[in-house]
Amino acid sequence: MKGVVDVFFPATFSYATRRRFLILAVSMLSVLGMVVVAAAPAQADFNTELQNHATGACLFHTFARVRGVDCNNATGIVWTLRGWGDGTVQVSSLDRCLDDSRFGLRMIPCHAGSSPFSAHQSWYRTHGAGGYEYRNQATGWCLDDSRFGVRMFPCNGMEYQRWSEGRF
Repeated sequence: MKGVVDVFFPATFSYATRRRFLILAVSMLSVLGMVVVAAAPAQADFNTELQNHATGACLFHTFARVRGVDCNNATGIVWTLRGWGDGTVQVSSLDRCLDDSRFGLRMIPCHAGSSPFSAHQSWYRTHGAGGYEYRNQATGWCLDDSRFGVRMFPCNGMEYQRWSEGRF
């Protein structure tokens, strides 16, 4: 600690005074850090259907698989969007989360926000062109529905990657 104190404060102050100033400065920075973190609250959770603009199908899942189906308010069509403090959302349904990784697009148990794998379940939700684009934080690819089915695809701004939300 003595070396750190000597670097940040002139030698004209006593060692004890310099040490007190350093502790005070670190404490104030810690408080400021907490204020900055607290100033960016997460979005409130809400339930929604996700309907693709190009196909008109709603995002649906079974135990692990994700696909598009006719919108009919069936179980597996209602999704919960949970906002994180970093501007992303977690997309879940029936205690499983939408996940994109090297294993592909799938539904798996949800990871906590502190998990090293949580970025695979975090989505940037961007509004534009009358709908929302869902871009995965880990892979950078977008949720896409087309004649090839629901998949992840490089983001291109087309209707296949636009989703309407119907809140419940």
